[in-house]
Amino acid sequence: MTFMTMTAIYTGTGRQHCKESVGESVGVRASQRTRERGRGKMSGIVSRVSEGQTAVSCFIAAASFVLFQVLFHWGSALLSRPFCVDVAKMSRQAQIEWHSRVVSTAHACIVGPICLYLLWFDDGVNADPIWGDPSKVQISIAITAGYLFSDLLVIFAYWRLVGDKLFVLHHAVALSSCFYVLQDGVLAYFANFRQMAELSTPFVNQRWFLEVLGYQKSSRAYVWNGLAMSASFFLARVATMPVYYTRTLSWLGTEAEARLAWGHRLAWWLPSITLDLMNIVWMKKIARGCYRGLRHTFGKDSRPKITVEATKRMPESLANGKTD
Repeated sequence: MTFMTMTAIYTGTGRQHCKESVGESVGVRASQRTRERGRGKMSGIVSRVSEGQTAVSCFIAAASFVLFQVLFHWGSALLSRPFCVDVAKMSRQAQIEWHSRVVSTAHACIVGPICLYLLWFDDGVNADPIWGDPSKVQISIAITAGYLFSDLLVIFAYWRLVGDKLFVLHHAVALSSCFYVLQDGVLAYFANFRQMAELSTPFVNQRWFLEVLGYQKSSRAYVWNGLAMSASFFLARVATMPVYYTRTLSWLGTEAEARLAWGHRLAWWLPSITLDLMNIVWMKKIARGCYRGLRHTFGKDSRPKITVEATKRMPESLANGKTD
């Protein structure tokens, strides 16, 4: 075999291997694009979240679900013993409500600090609230998703005692928002900002605990918790509204906002407006209750109240506020 023949053989073989490797590379890229299109079909865009990130989020959500289920069925009773609370003597409905609020408080104590930390130090989502790196925010969102699934299971399991269609609707809407953050990696800043509302949850639940434990509304514990509940509810849910909507409006009409699918916009606006309207109504009720509690604790107005019936029995001069 001559040198030219051997060269031709080796050259042909090399070209064949090159063609095969190029074909394999093209096939791999095509299959990756197909998988990405399939993952982004529901949202209308190609998912920005890798399979590894999705696996981590699913693991955190599953672990959160198991943790809160364990806390509901066994941990709550153990945590309540130091406070001399015999939960077993309560009615079945009160027991379920007690355990649910313990789980709700635990979730708020976990997610609330994470939310504040990310708002202060996560430069990625702060710089780009729509398309910023969602990897850190996805941790708290996954925890919340696990909690929502756990709470839904409790609601359906004890529907006759604690079933509430509004809670089911609330959890379903919240889970849809979690899905877009975990699956598509969009709107991470705004999703994390909404988590700030959980900072007031422990005080709201504590008010219910104090009522069940028989504390008087004039007691020091009840009054101080009421003040903390009112302040935290206002600061976390009402005072933050101008900041949230100012940031939201500043990104409307931008190129980043135009890339969002209709589902993203719906999950961005609808829950925010609905929940904030509810927060305003709740804040009004809390403010009234706080005012009545303070008046009851520190003394009512000592001036006598003059009713319409009383003015009819008074001389005309006194009824008009004059004296002869």
